[in-house]
Amino acid sequence: MVRRPRAKVELRAFDVAVQRYMLGHPERSILLSGLRGVGKTVLLRECERIAAGRGWGHESFEAGGERTLAQGLVAGKRDALLRYSRTAHPALGKGDSGSPTWT
Repeated sequence: MVRRPRAKVELRAFDVAVQRYMLGHPERSILLSGLRGVGKTVLLRECERIAAGRGWGHESFEAGGERTLAQGLVAGKRDALLRYSRTAHPALGKGDSGSPTWT
């Protein structure tokens, strides 16, 4: 649960952005920034909950260390596509190599 007073406004803005996108108006975006420990991750988790409640999926990752931002984005998108493909198409399975295959 988000406890910051401003968080309710931010969560409402996110919910409105999701609804607008679902209606074909994707021109709004939200950027969360702030110092360490101010609650960005907690707020993101609440956004994920809102999105899931509206039938959306999400993918999270942290860049840094050995992994660049580009590598994290590519890996996250790949994992999400495979996961959602299996959800939408249960026939998608894994072959002996561990690679996805259609069965």
